[in-house]
Amino acid sequence: HFSKYQEHAEGRTFDQLMIEYAESREKIPIMVPVGNRVILDPLTLLYFVIHLHGQAIENNRLRNGRDIAKMKKKAADIFEAKVRNELHKYGYKGPDSAVKVKYDYDVIGISEARKQILVIDAKFRDVSPSSISAHTLVSQELMEPEEGLYYEAERHRTRVDYFLNNLGLFKQHLKPIKDLRDYQVRAYVVTKHTPLISQYKNIGVLSLTDLVESELRA
Repeated sequence: HFSKYQEHAEGRTFDQLMIEYAESREKIPIMVPVGNRVILDPLTLLYFVIHLHGQAIENNRLRNGRDIAKMKKKAADIFEAKVRNELHKYGYKGPDSAVKVKYDYDVIGISEARKQILVIDAKFRDVSPSSISAHTLVSQELMEPEEGLYYEAERHRTRVDYFLNNLGLFKQHLKPIKDLRDYQVRAYVVTKHTPLISQYKNIGVLSLTDLVESELRA
């Protein structure tokens, strides 16, 4: 599919195209309905072909959407790596991949200069086209069971509580100079786009751009 439509990629490779969408705050797929037709720009069409379809839709249904899930996982991994790279750029050190200590920790980083640890859940998720209405935006994007921001923030709070109560289990991953109890722990759910909420209990909720501006550069 990429070979068939690559003339619209303007010289970019498949990975470059995916990274561009993973990092962008503006290039969310857009479809404009006009009567019984739908207008898409060439790059959005290419994005859907690669990221969502990958093969004939009927075949994908028969395979329970595995190809769609695979491509979504690829985009999520790219975004997670981008968050991790931003931490490293501003002096935080930590593992180069997610850590499994009872729970999955997408990004953890420690700054000796700031005496601070960041525990981040990286959520790559475009706003669903079906949620763009006054009736569905909050229910789908914020309160959706097992998908909404409320659910993700509550789940991350559970991870962070475990982290705080079992600091010794993370020493090998963070390699601190001092006792981990001497560091301030800050927890965030980091999203691709500006989220509907900015805080849930002790969990900050913000976009990657805002994380860089308000936390890493501060």
